[in-house]
Amino acid sequence: MTKQGLYNWVREGIVPAYKVASTWLILRDDLKELIRTGSNQTRTTHDSTTDPPAVLSPDPAGSE
Repeated sequence: MTKQGLYNWVREGIVPAYKVASTWLILRDDLKELIRTGSNQTRTTHDSTTDPPAVLSPDPAGSE
């Protein structure tokens, strides 16, 4: 998967993510759950307290 592909999934709501300043945070447990279920449906909630979030660098295109 490309970095831009992951940004697209974040924008489409497929991968839950949080933007802090210019950095997108994706919770590791959310990504593991997405992979485990094989789901590509939009998720609205998460319950992640064990692993720290994975950090992506700022979007090179400058989008939110």
